[in-house]
Amino acid sequence: MHIVKTANMNQRRIVIGDVHGHYDTLIRLLDSISPTSEDKVYFLGDLIDRGPNSAQVVDFVMRTPYQSLR
Repeated sequence: MHIVKTANMNQRRIVIGDVHGHYDTLIRLLDSISPTSEDKVYFLGDLIDRGPNSAQVVDFVMRTPYQSLR
């Protein structure tokens, strides 16, 4: 994970990489950083594979305003 403050000090760019189907870990991470509606959250890398909850990760990403980048 990488967090960058933007020129607008109320907004962060949060980049989360390689979730690999670890839904519970992803939720704990998001809970710990508490993104606000001002923040931009981006997923990079593999959302699925290896972890036990790939379908939950995909469903979550599709239901959120967060972007998944290639």
